[in-house]
Amino acid sequence: MTRWDPNEDGRYFVIGGKHVDMTFGHRSWSEVVGPFRTRYDAEAMWRKLSFLYAHDARVRFTIVEGCETDGLDPGASNSRLG
Repeated sequence: MTRWDPNEDGRYFVIGGKHVDMTFGHRSWSEVVGPFRTRYDAEAMWRKLSFLYAHDARVRFTIVEGCETDGLDPGASNSRLG
């Protein structure tokens, strides 16, 4: 787990989704959760999502730093979590 840094001011997202098969080539659904100010917070969400979908090997999530957010409505929930 990443050590919490009070001076960090990043822009982290948790991205992923459920893949059609085990080749991980195409997703049947995707999620973008964030932005999070710290990697610590993003890791907490990554753990929550990973635990939530632990029963399905076709679901994967990863943490991305500083990705483009074009097309996302910052006021809307970009997650299936609500």
